[in-house]
Amino acid sequence: MVGPPDPIAVDGGGDGSGAPMDPSDAAFFLTTAMMAAYGVMDCTNPGTAPFVSPEGAMVACDAAGSAKYALGPVEVTGDMLAEVEAGPRTLPDGGVTDEVVVTMMLDADGTSAFREATTRLASLFPPADQFAIVVDGQVVSAPRVREVIPSGELVLSGSGEDDTFTTLVAQLLFGRADSTWQVVAADT
Repeated sequence: MVGPPDPIAVDGGGDGSGAPMDPSDAAFFLTTAMMAAYGVMDCTNPGTAPFVSPEGAMVACDAAGSAKYALGPVEVTGDMLAEVEAGPRTLPDGGVTDEVVVTMMLDADGTSAFREATTRLASLFPPADQFAIVVDGQVVSAPRVREVIPSGELVLSGSGEDDTFTTLVAQLLFGRADSTWQVVAADT
């Protein structure tokens, strides 16, 4: 069976220039090598290393080993995080719930880069409307973007009983310099 042609050879990155139009330009980043790596990567094998292309795109598994992602290049890095806080959700009356809320503030460069990324992602259809938080080569979260996030403040929430979310909180609080944020085209 003959597969699809290499997108770079066909349209040079979507606009004929040979360069990506933006970090979500799948026609540029989903190369034959990326698709081959995606096809053979076994996320059920613990510790599966990500595949990183020369263009900066990546194929990576989620921390649970249940999903595989084809990611565009890094747009926001962990060193752009100015502050990370975690704690229980506070109700208007001052009470708290068992829901954990993680608030992340980006620095000026991160705010600008994330605003640009969410502006682009909010206009795309699933799964291309996602970004990924990648720590140590694993996707720890891949939320969808429904609207532009201009402020540089990101809020994630989950249950304190959810091991994956608890791990995400720990990784963000204690591994900030190692975390990278990437645009995602996902196939779970």
